[in-house]
Amino acid sequence: MMALPPDVGADMSPIQEETWNPRAADCESEIVRQILEYWQYKCRGRKMPARADLDPLEMRGALNQMVMIEIHRDPLRFRTRLVGSQQMNRRGFDFSAQWLDELPAGYRSVVLPRAEAVARRGESVRSRVRKEMDGRLFDYETVWLPLGPDGETASMIMVVQEFFS
Repeated sequence: MMALPPDVGADMSPIQEETWNPRAADCESEIVRQILEYWQYKCRGRKMPARADLDPLEMRGALNQMVMIEIHRDPLRFRTRLVGSQQMNRRGFDFSAQWLDELPAGYRSVVLPRAEAVARRGESVRSRVRKEMDGRLFDYETVWLPLGPDGETASMIMVVQEFFS
């Protein structure tokens, strides 16, 4: 993340896009596009693939940009299982094995509603964001991909995010 320049030009204007059930062609990031295509291929006619369908070796180029989140139900809560090194470095704190509802307020207010929506809908979502938070510019693309052993009910969420700045 870079410091926000004093005169934010047209190329750095705020962006807040969200696309449910995105197409690979919607993606700006090559890594986000590749993981979305991989996830779609692994669906094989189901709403979502199972975690067991995924091979970390086939995703090795994105592992440092990935977060795997467990979905717990009754009550609905989320806990990180795997946090890629680039994700920790960008945020400045280690959120491995953390409950999303116990994360710092600024981060929690962004990720918790998204996790809840993906868990309830069982659908993929792509976001393209450029905004200032806490005096820093966040410019990224992310895709949230549900995983479920029965192909219908999400038990995990795979998140891949690429920062552009």
